[in-house]
Amino acid sequence: MCSHAEPGKRYPEMDARLRTVMVYLGCTAVGLPCALLLEPGGVALAPAIGWGGLALMLGLAATLVLSNSVVQYGLQRLPANRVSLLMLFEIVIAAVSSWWLATETLSWKEAAGGVCIVAAGALSGLVHRTKARRANNAAGAADQALQPQ
Repeated sequence: MCSHAEPGKRYPEMDARLRTVMVYLGCTAVGLPCALLLEPGGVALAPAIGWGGLALMLGLAATLVLSNSVVQYGLQRLPANRVSLLMLFEIVIAAVSSWWLATETLSWKEAAGGVCIVAAGALSGLVHRTKARRANNAAGAADQALQPQ
């Protein structure tokens, strides 16, 4: 996502699909001029890619929009602590897959960062599970205290 603002909390009356489209349009409005202006030699357009290349490009664009829409839909329905860990875990998956699939080098700093992200996810799950267990135990004890002996 291009911005750190939470449009769902800022504009709760706005439909989630419209928010997703606005995020795409905002990223395009900022990214396209930057890509055109920051390229020193101008933009090198592909020479006559043909219908097959055009179909491939449109298919990839549709896949990107669809997959990001599914991610946005899912992330809007999860608690913030899980969303942050999932988004960070994406970095771990990207680093490991580039090492595995593209034979990129994985430095010890990147591996240590990945371990920290995975450990944060494990600790977060453990803490929330412990809090839920304590709440359930307290509710059970209160129910037992209310029951006649």
